[in-house]
Amino acid sequence: GTTADEANLSITGNNFYAFYPTRIPSRGPYEMGVKLAKELIEGYQQRHGPYPDKLTFNLWCTETIRHEGVMESQIMFLMGIRPKWDGRGKVSGVEAIPRGELGRPRIDVTIVPSGLYRDVFSNLMDLLDKAVSLARQQDEKENILRANVAKTRKMLIEKGVAAEIAERLAAVRMFTT
Repeated sequence: GTTADEANLSITGNNFYAFYPTRIPSRGPYEMGVKLAKELIEGYQQRHGPYPDKLTFNLWCTETIRHEGVMESQIMFLMGIRPKWDGRGKVSGVEAIPRGELGRPRIDVTIVPSGLYRDVFSNLMDLLDKAVSLARQQDEKENILRANVAKTRKMLIEKGVAAEIAERLAAVRMFTT
């Protein structure tokens, strides 16, 4: 037989929990993203030699809910960026990992979020956009992202695009529908 409490549980459900997009990525998923980024770089170098010139990641809403920001963390770490958290675990921004601590060039990453991802995770869209901008601003000898932006900017100017517009277009790393 079923007890009254078990019957009520089946009607009302169980294991409810709150999902907080502003806490993505938390520290655990960030560390997993760092691990995956390091493995990706090592595997690429074993097959090809140098660091990757450019990588592309597709972001899906349901996957982000499932892994709680591991892929976003991987993207940030590849660019040499990490999230900043406030005292309550909420992501409050991003910061550049110093080049000496990073120990490698900042890698250029193109990000392709799905439409649903864009709509549900506007906070992560903003966070990743800030990460790209911050990585690009790091004036370092081996900043692959910065070098690729400069190369694209030059090409656009040579094709007749105004310098200010060429700079903006060359810096875009997030494309969605």
